[in-house]
Amino acid sequence: MNIGVFLCAAAAVAFSANAAEREIVDKVDFTPLGEEGHLQLPTELVHKPVYKARPQRGPGFMLVDGTNTLMIVAPWGKSRGLMPLANELKYHLEQMSGQKVEVVEPRKRPAKGRFVVIGTDDGKVPEGTSIVRRNGPDELYIGGEGAGVSHAVTYVLEALGCRYLFPGKEGKVIPKRCPVVLPDFELNYTPELKIRLVKLPQVGNRKVNAGLKEKGIEPKDFAKAQGEACIDHPGNRGFWAWHGVNDAGIVAASNPPTANVVRAGHHFTDFWPKYKDTHPEWFALQPDGTRQQTTHCPRLCTANKELRDVIVQECIDRIDKNPKMRGISICMPDGSYDSVCFCELCRGLDPKNAPKKPGFLYKPAKHPFEYVSLTDRMLNFSNYIQSEVRKQRPGKHLVQFVYAGYQRPPLREVPDKDLIFFNVSGNYTDAKRLSWAQENLAAWLSFGNPTVWRPNCLAGFRCPYPMNFGRKLFNDIEACKANGAIGVSFDCGNACYASRGFMFYMLAKAVLNPDRLSYKDIAADWVRSGFGPAARPMAEYLLALERVFDVAAERAIGTRGYQEAFNIDSFAAQLDKVEAAAKGDPEIKAR
Repeated sequence: MNIGVFLCAAAAVAFSANAAEREIVDKVDFTPLGEEGHLQLPTELVHKPVYKARPQRGPGFMLVDGTNTLMIVAPWGKSRGLMPLANELKYHLEQMSGQKVEVVEPRKRPAKGRFVVIGTDDGKVPEGTSIVRRNGPDELYIGGEGAGVSHAVTYVLEALGCRYLFPGKEGKVIPKRCPVVLPDFELNYTPELKIRLVKLPQVGNRKVNAGLKEKGIEPKDFAKAQGEACIDHPGNRGFWAWHGVNDAGIVAASNPPTANVVRAGHHFTDFWPKYKDTHPEWFALQPDGTRQQTTHCPRLCTANKELRDVIVQECIDRIDKNPKMRGISICMPDGSYDSVCFCELCRGLDPKNAPKKPGFLYKPAKHPFEYVSLTDRMLNFSNYIQSEVRKQRPGKHLVQFVYAGYQRPPLREVPDKDLIFFNVSGNYTDAKRLSWAQENLAAWLSFGNPTVWRPNCLAGFRCPYPMNFGRKLFNDIEACKANGAIGVSFDCGNACYASRGFMFYMLAKAVLNPDRLSYKDIAADWVRSGFGPAARPMAEYLLALERVFDVAAERAIGTRGYQEAFNIDSFAAQLDKVEAAAKGDPEIKAR
């Protein structure tokens, strides 16, 4: 084909696409029809986190002195999850002191001796509470409710100087000394965040398995190797559970923890195959005038009264099948090439003065498109379902995402008080979008609804380069806690601990932080604990990573922007300085 013919063909294709776009725009009315809304919502979070200095403590309970054997008292059996914690405490104390520590069941406890008792306070303390106290001169009690017992064991070990900097053997710090004396303190701490989740790549996930097989790796072999690499010693808790993340059920509780009975997640994906033939009118009116859905993520006509009532009954059925569940999902399906509904009923729920959001229409061809925020429409739908469910199943909550086209705050609709929101706002790779996300969180939290912060931010700039936005993560998690959020749930975790271990550590530390320590204090402790004489150059390396990230976020052009800002030779030279300052220390070199 000569160049003239090629250009003519290209022009013909472009004309055809433009004609198709004009035909769509001419056929369907995209005008929002709802009354204007004028809700006045805050743009700044009301409360600021309050931090304290690291507590200074004198010597307290003698754990190991080299003469008398310490006994850890815990119930036998794995049903409660206490015996693994007892064995983990034993392992650390023996590694520290070089002395023998015994684990005994309560009925074999001798009358005299030095004891650490691991127990539970079922129903006596709030969910997730951690307890550490002295019961007389010869007994230390470590307990609490559910995962709080695990948190209490971590608190004791960290008070002794142990650290879990990142997953695996190299990430564990266990100082060597004898005697081992626990500093003088008591702990009674209930976490503000009831949901503490980080979603990590898992073998069994369809995409993960496909990627492994593409590289000639059997998923079961990878899972085994991954499991072994991510713990420091067989039987010990992993990095995340040590820090209080992904730990719901690690110790049995008298009541199911919130993370087990409040679930978000894209729903309604089975509605198109179930109802397409009998009720096509329940689905979104497309720009071509049909209601045809072409993916497994159907768009619904959320204003349709008959559909709403069917969804109400479906929610009641799901609740009855899972009576312990306190919150079930009515979150819309994820992104789709199908459009949201443009029928008059749905557009009648969209305020005329709602802010516009750029996007695309995909049929018959992809082209730019702009429409107002769908938040009021979605809240009208969610409020109706929640109100009707409450009439028949009082005390049950419905969970909705604050996401995509319904992420901006509403202008007219006020959320039903029983709705639980998982707010997806938050992206650190665009500085302007970050400030918008903070304003968005402030507005949604002001309603007082139970809210979980659920950003897709952990992927960063989506390339394997080292990154550090730990300060931003830490500060935002603490801000959510200070302003009443009930949890955090991070998606897109890539488990790249070698290049982002510090960032994950700051995330993990923020979710509990019982001593109310600042980012500066915890960051300094991380480099000091893990790198000793090389702490200073390691801190400089982390700060340089943070600066590069900020530069790329200001440019806001995605992966390419970060790769262009990242000077590999410069960062390699900085790590050489860390290694030189370590003076041949094998543990530091391994890290």
